Amino acid sequence: MNEIWKTIEEELTGDFARGYALALHLEEHDIRRECKDNGVLLCYEWGDFSDCGESSPQEWRDETGYIVCTEEEADELAYEYIVDTLWAFLPSFLAGQTGIDIEVFEALNANGKCESNNAAIASLIKASEPNPNQHPLQEFVDAAIGADGREHFLAHYDAQEHEVKVGDKTFYIYRVD
Repeated sequence: MNEIWKTIEEELTGDFARGYALALHLEEHDIRRECKDNGVLLCYEWGDFSDCGESSPQEWRDETGYIVCTEEEADELAYEYIVDTLWAFLPSFLAGQTGIDIEVFEALNANGKCESNNAAIASLIKASEPNPNQHPLQEFVDAAIGADGREHFLAHYDAQEHEVKVGDKTFYIYRVD
């Protein structure tokens, strides 16, 4: 293999793997590799977005409407979203997961405070969790993901999770806009 192609393959499965995964998902074949005069790589460009290495899961959210996550990052983002939106869960689901009478959650739902109920609901869930040594609300989050899938909480546009492998890395791509 030509040395430049070996270098490109190493770059695309290394620091630039996340951007390459999104390019593969979007079927973006127009690629440009930009270097400084001394041959130091600056970035890769694919159509409307570029990757300058070591990107974050939400790097291209504004440009492309997608987030690109590892398994751990997707789990973390889903956890954050679920914990921030406890108030939006159905009273029947909340009651089923906590063992608390549905009337309690229906009353909170009926008070019309929506987001302002989040802390109260979180307290009720925490009080019902049997394992105080695990991450707070983790059992509830796991149940929510088990019921609806991670994509329900991350892919706000189409509720789809797309898996793309780049080298030995797996990325999960979600359309958010």
